[in-house]
Amino acid sequence: MIAIFPFNLDISLFTPDRFYKMIVSLSFIIGVFLFSVKNQHLY
Repeated sequence: MIAIFPFNLDISLFTPDRFYKMIVSLSFIIGVFLFSVKNQHLY
C-alpha cells in the first residue's frame, strides 16, 4: 500500500494539460534521439 501511494498521489494531480505536455516532450526527445542515431549511421 505504501508503494502504491505516491502513484495514486500523482494520478490525483494529473491533468490532461500536463499529460499533453508530457507526451509532446517525450515524443520530441525520442525524435531527437532517433535523428542523432540515424546521423551516426550515415557518417
